[in-house]
Amino acid sequence: MDPRSNDGLPPAQRAWALGITGIGMVITMMDQAVVNMALPTIARDLHASASSSVWVLNAFQLALLTGMVPFSSLGDIIGCQRLFRIGMLAFAASSLCCVFAHDIGQLAAARVAQGLACSALAISTGPLNRLTFPAHMLGRATGYASMLVAVGAASGPIIGGAILSVASWQWLFAIYVPIGVVAYGLATWKIPHYEGRGGAFDWRSALLSGATFLPAVYGLDGIGHHLALSVVIGSFVI
Repeated sequence: MDPRSNDGLPPAQRAWALGITGIGMVITMMDQAVVNMALPTIARDLHASASSSVWVLNAFQLALLTGMVPFSSLGDIIGCQRLFRIGMLAFAASSLCCVFAHDIGQLAAARVAQGLACSALAISTGPLNRLTFPAHMLGRATGYASMLVAVGAASGPIIGGAILSVASWQWLFAIYVPIGVVAYGLATWKIPHYEGRGGAFDWRSALLSGATFLPAVYGLDGIGHHLALSVVIGSFVI
């Protein structure tokens, strides 16, 4: 499909595409809210200190931000549908890694993978909406996307609390595995396909982008967590 000549999908197909991309937006926001609420339980179960357990949150957020610019370029090259599918499958796999994490370090590493996967999902959603909706409905598409983001953020604590009341914290991540697999399969057939412009991915620029955003955000976060002044300044210098 050529996005320059696109006038959107028929209403029935549009509903399918919106539902599938909506899953990506909802689980991205819901995952952040759920983990934030369950962090004391996770830290207690893994015998982690407060200072180390906060990296379960930081690892995800830093990876989410770091992946934004490189994945934007990758989506142009391979197509946003393919990037969405990769992101969804990676989210399911990384969620499974979270389930089997035995200490806070393993969980934080799995959360890095989750953050990168959610970054791919977030980046690909906008272009997919552009291919799904006709030009005169793009404002409505943005409204739908905003609503789904709010639904994910608001439902996270409710769903997380319900799960923790009857099961262990591992189930907070386990529920994403079947969701991700099903969404991956549906995305193969139900969302618009665009091949992308092709070409080689600029790995050097991607690494430099990560090397810029990561220490900058870490420095800002360090101010809020009262890290040593030398660490904060060093992060900004890098």
